[in-house]
Amino acid sequence: MLLKGYHGTTPQNAQMILQAKEIKITPFTIKSDVVIPSGQRLPNDLGQGLYLFLDDELLGFDGKECAKKYAHRWRNQGNKISLIQFHFDETVLNILDLNNPENLRRIVELRSKLYQRIEQSLTTFQQNKSLKRANLDGIFIEFLVQHALSGQQVDGIIKDTFTPFYSEKQALSNVPNGRELCLRNVDAINWEATKEVK
Repeated sequence: MLLKGYHGTTPQNAQMILQAKEIKITPFTIKSDVVIPSGQRLPNDLGQGLYLFLDDELLGFDGKECAKKYAHRWRNQGNKISLIQFHFDETVLNILDLNNPENLRRIVELRSKLYQRIEQSLTTFQQNKSLKRANLDGIFIEFLVQHALSGQQVDGIIKDTFTPFYSEKQALSNVPNGRELCLRNVDAINWEATKEVK
């Protein structure tokens, strides 16, 4: 079954992605002893991968609208954005669903266990927006995927999240406004079906 997800970006990025039919993911390295090699970028909230917004009818999440709002807020260049509708076969992917209480419990346990050690590494990261926000969830997820899941392949991470779509002054919320997929295995993308949408 083909699943679709939406990615909002600049028109230039969209054109490069669709022409090259390639997404490059920079790996994040964290060692089993929680040593983080310096000079890396802090991973985004769900770890390293291609970020997509998904539809969820039950909760009323519209992936295309979320991607559009995200792009207007964070990728806008003179009111011009592009949306790419990615297609991939979810039946061949091993997805870690962080909406599942058992999986979320693993992250909570890791955070409690590793927080102080990881916080000490913050000075070794490249400056970026994620570091400015100081959201360390991506590091805990990367540790879970790389070391705590006993070699289990994880092709993507799904989580219902809150994204501040409108302004930096918008209050944060504990209530999600979208479903995100961080696709780690970009080889699963069906490039023939993937296209730019309005």
